[in-house]
Amino acid sequence: MGGRVIPEARLGGVLSYDPHSMQFTIDNDSGRFSEHADLTPKHLKNVALLFKEAGLEVSARWKNMVGKPRRQK
Repeated sequence: MGGRVIPEARLGGVLSYDPHSMQFTIDNDSGRFSEHADLTPKHLKNVALLFKEAGLEVSARWKNMVGKPRRQK
């Protein structure tokens, strides 16, 4: 196992901060994990809940990633 925590993460995205509203937002715009059709907005909301449990209020902003061209490496 090598220190691997199960279950593994399969959702990625961008955490951003807006200084005007003083709010953090997380989206699912990842070039690696977020293009899977079985991911839903509820999965992203669960990520925001984990941040809240850790003491950071984060809002979730879902983006439709299915069919989006993958980023070039």
